[in-house]
Amino acid sequence: MHFLRELWTKDIEDPEVKSSCEYVLNLRERLDDMLKIARKELEKAQGRQKHYYDRTAKCRKFFVGEKVLVLLPTDSNKLLMLWKGPFEVVATVGVNNYRINMAGKVKTFHANLLKGYFARDQDIHQAAVDKGLPTSSSAISAASLTVIEDIEGEHFNDSDCETLPELGG
Repeated sequence: MHFLRELWTKDIEDPEVKSSCEYVLNLRERLDDMLKIARKELEKAQGRQKHYYDRTAKCRKFFVGEKVLVLLPTDSNKLLMLWKGPFEVVATVGVNNYRINMAGKVKTFHANLLKGYFARDQDIHQAAVDKGLPTSSSAISAASLTVIEDIEGEHFNDSDCETLPELGG
């Protein structure tokens, strides 16, 4: 009651000394001001972080019937994650979640755990062979034969051998 009387009558002996009620009201106002400033700074920081994240983020969309790989822990080590699959997308749940048919069981996964599956096209490999284009194994063997032929075709004189640095061995 003493505090209310001081506020109503403005009876304060020392202007430097505030009543506890005035102090609490001033403190509350300052806290509200600080809260507004903190919210503004938080919004600025969120906008800045969103901007940097969106620069490299890619939207992943999958369609029903599409084949995907799922990032799952291995059987022997739960901390080691490997891409397993391919599995088929059965349904879309919300914006980023998908139901995946995994050997008869339907499970829901977030898009961050999914990656599109692209089957290797055997027709492309066969077309390259038919056209006579080098494939990976034939290109390596052809290159090694060329090097061997070059070495066998050259003849060194004794003077050439003296100019070559000695090989350690």
